[in-house]
Amino acid sequence: MMCTEAEVVRGGVPVATRRIAVSRVFGVVFLIAACLTLAGCGGDEKTPTESDIERPEDFLPPNGSADMTKVGEANTASTAAELRELINGGYEVYENHGFEEMVQQMYTGTVDGRQVNVEIWIFDMGETENAASLHTELTTQGLWREIDGLGEEAHDKTGIANYVVIFRIGKYWSWLYIGDDTPNAEVKLGLLAAHIEQEIGE
Repeated sequence: MMCTEAEVVRGGVPVATRRIAVSRVFGVVFLIAACLTLAGCGGDEKTPTESDIERPEDFLPPNGSADMTKVGEANTASTAAELRELINGGYEVYENHGFEEMVQQMYTGTVDGRQVNVEIWIFDMGETENAASLHTELTTQGLWREIDGLGEEAHDKTGIANYVVIFRIGKYWSWLYIGDDTPNAEVKLGLLAAHIEQEIGE
């Protein structure tokens, strides 16, 4: 289940230097990921067809991304009823902003030798304006910090032993959570976020 506001942040506001460091991390992570993608690309281009219509699940990081492994199958929702079954409270905000479909996937891995869980939600909000208004509404609540180098808008916040990143690109809005608040955990979540950004942007 997606964490509620109270579950995500229970600690104090990190110092300003941490905010600067996080922005730099995302900038470096995105550049590395972009270079790797360009290095592996061939000269052939796909001609879009009806079967190429992208869904939120198409953007999920595969097994092995940032040394993380998927746990079980992804959950999807394309109706309000399905969304309510997946989100433990707070689903109305997505409905109010035009939610069309979403995917949720759990991952597991290690950070500094400790096992951690990662949760990723990707929403198709139908229109860019819907994703933008959703992002604006959610970031007015809680201790969100604006970060650079990820998507069109991105924010993060740190709680007690957890770290969360949200960002939007076009009509897509993503929420990523890792159960650890160390710098290496932030880097891992940044790699996963950068993968999603690349997939949406292709």
